[in-house]
Parts: sequence; C-alpha cells; structure tokens
Amino acid sequence: MKKILLIIVIAVFLVPFLGFSQKGGHEALFKEWQDSTQSVENRLHAFHEMLSIMSGPGIIDDQISSWYNELDKAIALSNENDREKYVPMFLAFKAYYTSYYLKKEERACELAEEALDLALKHQDYFTTLAMSSAILGGWVCQGSSKYRTDEILTIIENIETDLLKISQGNKELLDSDKKKALIQLIDLYYMRGMIGVKSSNYP
Repeated sequence: MKKILLIIVIAVFLVPFLGFSQKGGHEALFKEWQDSTQSVENRLHAFHEMLSIMSGPGIIDDQISSWYNELDKAIALSNENDREKYVPMFLAFKAYYTSYYLKKEERACELAEEALDLALKHQDYFTTLAMSSAILGGWVCQGSSKYRTDEILTIIENIETDLLKISQGNKELLDSDKKKALIQLIDLYYMRGMIGVKSSNYP
C-alpha cells in the first residue's frame, strides 16, 4: 500500500502540469535530452517533461531505470547553467525511485527533503505539494523528517492562498496560468483527503 500511495503522490502532482503530449512521448523527449546539439534549456526542459510520463501507459521498469541513470547528469547540468528551477522535480523523481526500487528509505527521505527545500525556494508548487504530502503522509521519512507536521501544514496552507490569488487574478494574468492554478488547487484538495486518511494529525 505504501508503494502505491507514493506513486500516486508523485503522479497526481507531476503529470497534469507538464503537457508532455505537446512535444511527443517519452522516447522523443529522451532523445531530445540526449541530443548534445540542443540548447541546455531545451534538453533540461525535455528531461523535466519526460519524467512526468512515469505513470503513463506502456512504461516499463527498464525505461524508468534508464531515466534514473540520467538524473545525476541532469542535476549537474542544471546547477552548472543556472537552471536550478528544474532540480526539485529531478530530486523528487530520485526520491521516488530510491524508495520504490532501491528500498533505501533513509536516503529517499533525504532526497525528498532536499527536493522540498529547493521547491520552496523556487516556488515550485507541484513539487512542493508532492513532497509535502509524501512526508506528511508517511510515504517517505515515516515520521523522521526534519519538517514538522505543523510546518508542512503551514506550507500547504500558504500554497492554497497563493493559488487562490492566481486563479482569481487580474486580467494581466494569462488564462493558462489561472487554469493551471485551478488544477493545482483541485489536486491540493484531493491530497488533503488522502492525508486525512493516512495521518491522524491532519484535520
């Protein structure tokens, strides 16, 4: 059950917002990531989108493992080129893989916390929500996280406030941004229900 819930936590938040179908499937995105003639931005964006397909149809363990094997390279390339905004999701995927496939729970917890740290820094709402929910729900860390329950609840509440402002924003905001915020709010409320089932500390 823990494994299934962890997959849901990652998939619920990462899949809806990345729009991978606009550029093709995971194979096309993986090729773009590996193409050194592409710009750094294009390569990292492709890899970022590719990871969102982890819960899509036809994905096999060998493919997920091949993506995992590229993570350190992608993280290094991001940091070397002032593209740290991509790193939170890379770390979130690494945390998922480390827990689900490698069975290294302590390391998975460290990665989830690092992903949350950077997601907060870059206002990466979907990775923040995914890792907050994973930690609070006990799908990683299992109560041993440096993040206290009250801290995570405050994070979630602050994100809700921000998303409500965006979704109801003025005319200067793009409609796509408002729709994205609404989708994230729906996911936030959905995860609240899941957390409520998993954690007695959540109202």
